[in-house]
Amino acid sequence: MQGQLIPIAQAGPDLIAEWQALAARAVEPNPWFEPHVVVSLATMRDDICLLVARHESRLRACVVLTSASKSWYGIRLPMWLTPHPMGTPLVDVEDGEEGLRCAFDFLSRSRGPRFLMLQEIDAEGRVAAMVTRALSRGWTCRTMRTESAWPILRRRPQPTYLESMRSKHRYNTGRLRRRLEQHLGSELRLVARSDDAGIERFLDLEAGGWKGRRGTALACDPVAADYFRRACRGFAQEGRLYVHCLESGTTTVAMKVMVGAGDGLFDFRVAYDERFTPFSPGVLLEIEVVQHFHAGERAWILSNTNHPGNPVRRIWPEQRAIVGVLAECPGVGRQVFNAVLRRGARSSFAFTP
Repeated sequence: MQGQLIPIAQAGPDLIAEWQALAARAVEPNPWFEPHVVVSLATMRDDICLLVARHESRLRACVVLTSASKSWYGIRLPMWLTPHPMGTPLVDVEDGEEGLRCAFDFLSRSRGPRFLMLQEIDAEGRVAAMVTRALSRGWTCRTMRTESAWPILRRRPQPTYLESMRSKHRYNTGRLRRRLEQHLGSELRLVARSDDAGIERFLDLEAGGWKGRRGTALACDPVAADYFRRACRGFAQEGRLYVHCLESGTTTVAMKVMVGAGDGLFDFRVAYDERFTPFSPGVLLEIEVVQHFHAGERAWILSNTNHPGNPVRRIWPEQRAIVGVLAECPGVGRQVFNAVLRRGARSSFAFTP
């Protein structure tokens, strides 16, 4: 088995095909580490690398990394870290742990940062345990549980998901929906628009809200907008893009973009028309999505944010515990690493630029 650290700019068609095949059979799915997203993201930044382990023509493990200097409670550290908060490596169902060990061994011998930080991984999943065991050979590793978890909606035998909402909240939401329908003159309905027109409609809707005013909407940056289009089109070609629109007649009230991977769905982006803010359009959309989810076949939906203001925290009944991994390459001074751990031992697992 052979390890490599490959800049995205050097990833040719054969590697991308192997990479996509690994993503399709991975122990735990992570669409944010798939070529559709990462290759598109590389148009915005040139510091992304693939840490891979290969046996013959088959990838056994793939970790998407970038190098940066981060502050850990006053100590400035150059490190390898995952460019997306969901840092679950793509691990083959066959020899995946050995592939991780090979990849991490190669990284420890490579030039560059001596610290590795893998961001939020499912605490109860198989990959978290595989990562810890793979780093046990030579590396000094600490797994740290974060203070917050990611909202997750898991399939139930009966559609009892909204029972987690307070009865008063359910009543008020129903009242707001009726008032909005009266205001718009027709019933609200959930419509699938997973094509180029739907992608453009989402970009326009997001740009018309607070993100547009702050300049953080995707459409405010042509490069970011192109990244989003390319990633969405890649997933759409495989039938894995889901763009849900909450509409009344020809009016789009709110939109949600999701990506299918493995047995589940991953939230990508959400936007709503701020003219209807008094009617809680984001909450109305999430309730429709819950009902649509139960009528489908997916096993779960994972939120793309653990922000306290995320409306799904009030609607979805469950959360996924997450862990982060901080590891030291062999050869780093033990006193330095122990000082890093002592600084953060009594605090949440969080890095700041």
